[in-house]
Amino acid sequence: MKSNYTIKDNFLSDKDFRSLSDVMLGADIPWYYNPYRVREGDGEYQFTHTFYRFNTIYSNWFHNLNKIIEEIKPASLLKIKANLTPKEHETVVSGFHNDGEDTWGIREGEEGWLTSVFYLNTSNGYTLLDDGTKVKSVANRLASFPQYVRHASASCTDEKIRVVLNLNYIL
Repeated sequence: MKSNYTIKDNFLSDKDFRSLSDVMLGADIPWYYNPYRVREGDGEYQFTHTFYRFNTIYSNWFHNLNKIIEEIKPASLLKIKANLTPKEHETVVSGFHNDGEDTWGIREGEEGWLTSVFYLNTSNGYTLLDDGTKVKSVANRLASFPQYVRHASASCTDEKIRVVLNLNYIL
């Protein structure tokens, strides 16, 4: 199955990207240990920071996302979460999933709901789409696809961390 996706490099202006990445890659933002990446018991882990979920702001750092939200122009936000995956000795690919299957019951082919992955640093990690497409982790890149598209994340082996923003929204 061919995935429907777009990739936009240099998504934010240099100034806006620097401002956001300074916060996200800095020492002040709290990261929370999550003992799984996709599903409980998957044997993987990551650190997360939830900014927004179902009409509720969960983070004092939410205002730092204003420029990216202005650029994606959502009709409605569903969830924004940052994922920080530490360096691995070899690439670890998470299980395939879509961001709506467990939470919102999104069905394949349902239009108007998007997942976007915004990459905050460059590494050899990537996002793997269900058609085999590998979207490389490149700083200031935004990859977007319908929320029903199954995807997996791949850890990095060349940097200390891989950090992405995961945005789910309605057009």
